[in-house]
Amino acid sequence: MLKNVTTEQRLRHIAKRLTDVAYIHMESERNEENYKGVGRITQTLSPLTLSHGYPSLCVLFSNLGIIDNNMNWMENSNVYVGEIVKWINERGIQGASLFSGTAGIAFAIRIASLDGQYYSKLQRSLDEYLYEQIDKTLAVIKKKKATEMFDYDVVEGLTGIANYLFLIRNDNTSELFIRKILDYLVTLSSYKDYNNYKIPNWHILNEHLFSDHEKGIFKDGILNVGLSHGIAGPLIILSKAYNRGLIVEGHLEAINRIVGDILRLKNHNSNNWGGMININNYIDTNMIINEPSRSAWCYGTPGTAFALLCAAEALNDLELLGLAKQAMLDLIGKEEGLFSPTFCHGYAGITYIYKRFYEKTLDIRFLEESHRLKEKTLEYFNEANSFGFLDIELKDNNLLKLNSIGILQGITGVLLPLLSFEENSPSTWSAAFLLDD
Repeated sequence: MLKNVTTEQRLRHIAKRLTDVAYIHMESERNEENYKGVGRITQTLSPLTLSHGYPSLCVLFSNLGIIDNNMNWMENSNVYVGEIVKWINERGIQGASLFSGTAGIAFAIRIASLDGQYYSKLQRSLDEYLYEQIDKTLAVIKKKKATEMFDYDVVEGLTGIANYLFLIRNDNTSELFIRKILDYLVTLSSYKDYNNYKIPNWHILNEHLFSDHEKGIFKDGILNVGLSHGIAGPLIILSKAYNRGLIVEGHLEAINRIVGDILRLKNHNSNNWGGMININNYIDTNMIINEPSRSAWCYGTPGTAFALLCAAEALNDLELLGLAKQAMLDLIGKEEGLFSPTFCHGYAGITYIYKRFYEKTLDIRFLEESHRLKEKTLEYFNEANSFGFLDIELKDNNLLKLNSIGILQGITGVLLPLLSFEENSPSTWSAAFLLDD
C-alpha cells in the first residue's frame, strides 16, 4: 500500500499504470488464466468498446488532462486514439451502440478532441457512419414483431445512441436523428394487446430474455424498469429532449405514460423498484409487488429514481420530484446487493448518483451520502491489484475478482466518479450513463 499519499495522488498513480498498452493486455489476460473454463465473463478487454476498451481510457486521460491542466495526460489519450484507429482499420466496427459500437467510439473521440480542437476528420467519419447505422437499426426494428431490450436500451440500443447525439451541439443532422429516435420512443411508450389485456409495448417476451434462468422464472415475459436495459433510459431521453425544446408528436403523453407505468410497478411496501418485473404483476393489479432491489445504476431504485427525477423536471411535477427524492433518502445507509467498487452494479455508480441528486436538488443529505459511499468505494483499493481496484463479479454463487480497464465494470468507471469530487472535473463522461444534464 502506498503510504503518506493523498487519495488524489493514489488515483493518478493507478492511472499511470493504464498508460502502458502492453501492461493492460497482459493483466487483463490474467483473468482467463486465473479462472479457466469460467467463460466470457473473464474476457474483460474488448479494445474498440467504451464498456471494456480503449475508448474508456481516452475519456479518463482527457478528464485528467483538464483537471490537472497537464498535456501529458492528453498525450496518453492520443496514444489510445491511435490504437483505436489501428483496430478500426484492421477489424472494422461491430454495431452502432454506445457501449460496444460506433457511438461509444465517437463519444470518446468527442471528449478527447477538447471541444473539436483535434480529430475533426475522424469525428466526422464516425458520426456520418453512425447516422447510416441508426437508419438501418430503425428499419430493422420496424419489421420486428416484438420488442427486444437491445432495441431501445442504454447499453446496446437507441437510448444510449441518442444520449451521444445530444453532445453534438447546434447540428441539424444530429437533431434530425434525435427526432427519429424520439418518435420511436414515443411508440415504445404506448400499448399493445396481449391475451386481451392492454400492456406496454416495452414488454419483453420470454423468448427474448437474456438467460435460461430468467426464461424459467418469467414464462410470460417481463417489464424492465431498470436504467441499463429498461424503460428508465428512454424516460430520461424523452425528458431531456422535452426540457431542451426538442419535442415530437405525442412527446408529453409518452413521458406521462412511462411515469405512470413505473409508479404502477413500484414495490407495494417500500419506495423501491426491482429490475425485471413479471408482466402478470402489471396485468393483475391485486398482485403484491415486492421485488428484491439492488442499490445500483443498472438495476434497482437508484437508476429508476433518477429517471423519475428527470421526468419531474420536464413535467414540473413537485409531487413526482418528492417521490424520487424520498426513494433515495430511504436508501441512505442501506445500500443493498453491492459487493464491487465498479460503476455498473457497484459503489462507484451509486456514489455518483447520490452526487447528481444533490446537484439537482441541493439537498445536503444527498451530498453527505455521496461522500460516505465514496469512502466505501475507496475501501476496495489495494496497491497490489493490477489496476488498483478489481471488477468483482458473481457467477454461479462464486465471486470472481477480475482486472478490467473499462468504464462499465472496470477501473475507468471507478476513477471517474472519484475524480468528480475534485475541482474543475468535467462531467461529460457521465453522459455514457445518462446521468448528465
